[in-house]
This record gives sequence, structure tokens and C-alpha cells, in this order.
Amino acid sequence: MNRSSNLLRIGLPMLSLALVLVIAIVRVGSDDTGNGENDTNHENARLVEPVSIDSVDIRLAESFPVQAFVEVSGYLPDPCWEPMEPHIVQDGSRFDIEILAERDADEFCPQVIEDYDTSISLGPVDPGDYVVRVNSVEEQFRVD
Repeated sequence: MNRSSNLLRIGLPMLSLALVLVIAIVRVGSDDTGNGENDTNHENARLVEPVSIDSVDIRLAESFPVQAFVEVSGYLPDPCWEPMEPHIVQDGSRFDIEILAERDADEFCPQVIEDYDTSISLGPVDPGDYVVRVNSVEEQFRVD
């Protein structure tokens, strides 16, 4: 009984001290800034990058006037990326289309490539030669 009493008298305070140290280490390690002042801004950080484009195909609708559609295929680095609306700028017979995707900077995500496919309407097009550039992929087409 004397031996059990000594273990409780020494062991319990040592266990409590070890627990306090572990909690302190975990709290310090989880605070990115050291003082917690920028935690709100850090949580709201968003990453924005262009979608990787594999192919661009032009489809012309048999209508009057002719309607042009751009079929885009590509991929996102992982399922956490969310594609944004394409941004289209027309300069004469040239269409520049920028497709971006965004995600939370601190979001954990499985490293699995996510397919990306979309169809973008260019609207009615007059007869002539055209160039469409989607991010870094360029395609030409002709309307007769």
C-alpha cells in the first residue's frame, strides 16, 4: 500500500504536467501567425489559376445567321478547384477566351485530376476567317 501511495503521489502530478505540455505544444503549433491576428484573412485566401486546356473544337450551327460554339476540354489539378465563368473578348475576327478556376488556399483535397468540359457560345458570326484562343490553345475556323 505504501508503494501504491508513492506512485499516485508522484505519478499523477507528472501525468498532469505532461498533459499540460502537450496541450501547450498543440496550441502553439496550430497558430500560423503566432498571435492569431491574421487568422480571418488567411482563411479567406483564394487561389486563382487558368484551367489547363487540352483541346478546343469549333462547332457551327446550321442556322441563319450562323452561330458558333467553342467546345473546350481540359482538366483541373484536383476536385477542389471551381471553374469560373469564361471571360470572352472579341476584337474583330479574333476571340480571346480566358477560363480561370479558384479554390481556397488552405483547403485539403485529394490529389486527383478532375476533367473539365464546357461549351461556350460565340453568338452569330458573319462569313469570314476567325481565330479563337482559349487560355493558351488557339484554333482557327471559317464561315462561308
